[in-house]
Parts: sequence; structure tokens; C-alpha cells
Amino acid sequence: PHGAHPHRLPLPRNRRTNRIRRIRHPKMPTPFANPSLLTRLSKASVRQLRPPAARPTDLVAVGRRSFGGGNHDHWGVDAGVDSAEDGGDAARRDGERRERRERRVRRVKAFREVVNARVSARRFEPNVCVPEGVWRDILRMTMTSPSGFNLQPTHTILLRSPTLKRTLSQHAMLGFGNQYRTVDASGIAIFLADLQPSRRIDRIYDMELEGGMREDGYLGVLRVASSFLTGESTTSTTASGSSSGSSSTHLSTYLKQTFTSALSPIQPMPTMEHTESWSYKNAGIFAQTYTMAATAHGLSTCMMEGYDARRVKEILRVPERYGVPLMVATGYEWGGEGRSGVIHGEEGEDLE
Repeated sequence: PHGAHPHRLPLPRNRRTNRIRRIRHPKMPTPFANPSLLTRLSKASVRQLRPPAARPTDLVAVGRRSFGGGNHDHWGVDAGVDSAEDGGDAARRDGERRERRERRVRRVKAFREVVNARVSARRFEPNVCVPEGVWRDILRMTMTSPSGFNLQPTHTILLRSPTLKRTLSQHAMLGFGNQYRTVDASGIAIFLADLQPSRRIDRIYDMELEGGMREDGYLGVLRVASSFLTGESTTSTTASGSSSGSSSTHLSTYLKQTFTSALSPIQPMPTMEHTESWSYKNAGIFAQTYTMAATAHGLSTCMMEGYDARRVKEILRVPERYGVPLMVATGYEWGGEGRSGVIHGEEGEDLE
């Protein structure tokens, strides 16, 4: 009837005697009410009826119990016997989880402190040197930056010569602020972006193969995929560095963009960009890691884009293969704690 409990349906009755007919659902056996039914069960069902396995030393006989008129030996685990070893393992696991959580909290707090401490310095203390160990540690951390296909298309020139800094300030930097910072900063990190990244593929491929950290499928498509997605044409790298290579690269990028735009409504396609955009993007990631590393050592930084890149390359003799996306002035901020307020460790110490 409507509204009746779903598990309390009317019981079937015998048509002749109008008595309730006792039936048992075939999928719901009750072996304990009828012990003879155990002989008809499959081995898997009998296995499910057995108590869970336990070590012999933990088993304690609790006597004989009658199931449906039959006596069967029943073994169980004594709840009153606690294993000291299991309790020690649980306490050790809890301690390890607590220690991992505390380490994670400390790392987050330390990184948050570095991020909040990073500001663009307006001026730097002139004629102040940074210890060599600090420079090495900053550059070592910077080299861990990620890059597309691990091609590592970024190089860094750490300019510390007062003469070169003065020449760069007078002939290449734009604006009084950038000129003063270039002269006064302890060092100028100049980041170079490789505009011919395909020339690095063979070397990176050999390094990946030797390291054994990549799957064969990845290494099989590394050359083709990296050359395709970086926007570089195979004819762009000429020995003389003429403009024909640049023209073919732009044409190749335009054709790839047209192809991917046509297929994008049908299936996901990569975003095609010029080689310069791809390399500059990777250089920006590299420079950000450098800035965070310098801030962690108590140094002040200022990213600079106001300069004549052509003149910078002439002064520093940078090959045409590289672009100059940005610089980072690094040193001790003027008017702040200064060199005396920053503790780097022992002089000459190689920090790790």
C-alpha cells in the first residue's frame, strides 16, 4: 500500500490456508539460522564469514558458541591486549606528521617574510661591496629557475666594475634615477635572453638523456615540439646573423599562428608567440628568482627597463644572438640599515 514502510511489505500468504508462507530470499542466505546451508555456499562466501586473520600470539580462545544448533570453534582478538609496538608506531607517525606540518609552516612564514620585504630601492649606498659568498649563493639559487622545455635560454652578467657601471650609466641608461642607481649599486645583474633557442636543443637533449629523468616519449618529441612552440624557424639561425633569418622566423610564426587559430575552435591548440616573446618571458622568471634570492640575503633590488639595449650590447660586447630584456640593480638601500645592519655570515663563507 502507498505510504507503507519500504522494508515492511505485506508477507505472502498461502492461497489455500491463508497462512503466511515462510520464504527466504535467494540472495540473502542466513547460514546461522540453517547450518546446512553452509554446505551450499561457495568458497568465497565461506571465506567472508570467517573472522579476520590475526597473529597467533594475539589470538585468545573465547570458548564454543552454538550457531543454529552446531558447535563451531570461534577465535577472536582479546580487546584487552594492546600491542606496545603498534602504539609506538602510531605515536611515531603522529610525531612525523606534526614535524612535517611545523616545517611547512616555517617555510611559508619565511617565504612570506621575503616576499613582503621586497621593495624597489630608490637609491643605494655607494662604494659598498657585497661578499663573494653572497653573490655565489644568489646566483646558485637563481639557476634553479624553471624554463620552457628546460632550454634555459637566459644568461646573467653580474656587472661590478665601477668603470663599466659609470660608462653604462652615462651612455646607455635613461632617466636620472636609473643613472644614479647604476653607479651606486653594488652590482648590476644584466639578463640576456637567447633569441636562437633551437641551438640549445641538442645540448639539453644530451643532458636530459644522461640524467635519465625524462621518459622516452618526451625525449622523442623534444626537438620538434620545442622548435615549434618557441616560434623559431629552422632557417633563422644563419652564420652571419643576417636579417633573412629574422624574416623567415616571423613568417614561420605567422603561419603557425594561422594554423593554430583555425584549429582552436575544434580542439585545444598552443598559443604561438615570437621567439623574442618566449625568451623574454623565461628571462623574467629568471630575474624574479634572482630578486627573491637577493632579498633573502638582506639586499635591496630595483628592476630597470629604461636603457638603450643596442648601446648596452655594444658596451658589454653582447653577441647579436641575445636580447637584453631587463636589469636588476642590487645593493644596500641608502638610508636603511645599510651594510652594517645586514648579517651575511662570516666573511668569505660559501653559503649553502
